[in-house]
Parts: sequence; C-alpha cells; structure tokens
Amino acid sequence: MTDPSNVGRHRAAVRALLEGWSSGDEPKMRKVLHPDAVWIAAQSAAEAGFPTPLVGAEAIASTIARAGGAYEYLNLEIESIIVEDDQAAALLTLSGKRKSGALYRNSYLFFLGFSDGLIARIHEATDTAYIFKLKAQEAR
Repeated sequence: MTDPSNVGRHRAAVRALLEGWSSGDEPKMRKVLHPDAVWIAAQSAAEAGFPTPLVGAEAIASTIARAGGAYEYLNLEIESIIVEDDQAAALLTLSGKRKSGALYRNSYLFFLGFSDGLIARIHEATDTAYIFKLKAQEAR
C-alpha cells in the first residue's frame, strides 16, 4: 500500500523539478534530485547530439537550465502527476517563445523513480525530434 505521506512528498518533488526546469532554477532542481540521479531522454535526442543519459544531479540541473536559456519565456502547464509507492508519472505541456522568435509548444510525459525520498530516475517520453528540428531551422 502506498504511504500517503510519501505521495505528498513525491508529488511536491516532481512539481519542484518541473517548475525548476521551466524557470531555469538549478538549485530548485538539485534540491529534489538524488546525487546519482539518471535522466534518460528519447532516442531522437541522442541522435541529435543531446547527452543521454544525463547522470548526476549537477549534470541534470545544469544541462536542463542551459537548454532553457534558449527561451525568452516558458510556460509550464502540469496536467497530471500520479504517484504510487516510489514511482510517479507526470504529464505536462511546455510552451513559450524561443530567443529566435519561434513559438514552442510540446507535450511531455515523464516516468520518475525515487530513492531516499529524492528523484533518482527520470525517463522522458516526448517528441524530442520536434525541438531538434526547430533548433536546426533556427541555425540556418
């Protein structure tokens, strides 16, 4: 049976990670990430040169914050966070404006695992090909 106190803590950790990601707040992300956390992005991200997996809270927070630097602004819409035991799933949409002027809107689905009350595993299932196509167009 799922411990209700873990559900609240895990949901809050997922929300803090996502808010830190959308705002570029590295300390907020590091606070909820296990030191040895692993972020696995979609295969299309790896094929486009994005380092995956990202290993360690520092690497995850700094890489994600740097990626956010390409935007004038990002809006985070969390549609759902589901927690069970030491696992969570989050469905969200990020939308915003890139510094190039291009508008961005993409849906994300994350499956997260916890260890010692911190996020230890993040598996991203999203349309990463979309953002890399957008970045390639901006580079022209």
